[in-house]
Amino acid sequence: MSHEAEVGGDAKQVLIAVERLREELHDTYNQFGKMSPLILLKSEELDNMLNRYHGLLLQRSVHFTRP
Repeated sequence: MSHEAEVGGDAKQVLIAVERLREELHDTYNQFGKMSPLILLKSEELDNMLNRYHGLLLQRSVHFTRP
């Protein structure tokens, strides 16, 4: 498998995880309210996954711009 295919596949999996975490954050908010410590934990998880996705996009960008 080529590096670009691997990064693209990883990015797709991370996006799926981002959507799952967004749903979990929304469900947690609805169940426990915005002051719940669980909201902070879910928000941090989502932030970490979004940062991972951004890193994968940067990898792909660098890979495509190399001669």
